[in-house]
Amino acid sequence: SEYPALIVEVLSAPQSDALRMLHAGDAHLALVFERPGTDEREGFQELGQEILVAVISPTHPEAQARQGELQLNDLIDIRQIAVVSRDPRGRDPRLLVSRHIWRTDSHLATLSLVQAGLGWAYLPRSLIKPMVAAGTLTEIRFGNISNQLRVWVDVVWHTDRPMGLGAKRFIELMRQAASAAG
Repeated sequence: SEYPALIVEVLSAPQSDALRMLHAGDAHLALVFERPGTDEREGFQELGQEILVAVISPTHPEAQARQGELQLNDLIDIRQIAVVSRDPRGRDPRLLVSRHIWRTDSHLATLSLVQAGLGWAYLPRSLIKPMVAAGTLTEIRFGNISNQLRVWVDVVWHTDRPMGLGAKRFIELMRQAASAAG
């Protein structure tokens, strides 16, 4: 063909890896949870919020022994499965509780491991809602605190690089969808 192929990659990665790819020029946009600070190299559009909840398989021995009701401190010694970077600088301390962590690079991989009874995880409520309704996953009921972490969701871009029409349109469509849902 006369024209080069247009290749668009949609990747799943831990948040700090996605932001690292954005800053390295390997990604044009990153869809991430709120960051603890701002980076002057980044432009962003807030899209809405997500609720992360601690979940466990109903077949997990700890869930069965305690009927799904635990204290947050109980999770320290139960394997946690988390979407985190290999780089310790990019880890969100709000989401890491356990002394025993298995790392994944996607929420779907994490979900599969939790459903298999291999540990517990913080996952987006919008992702786990059907499994909780079907009884294949249990939201952990903490006896001492609420089981939810509310986080904002942003689409982020690097301000030093021009944004293409597709990226601009994607951001606008995401903003419209967030406004309609909000």
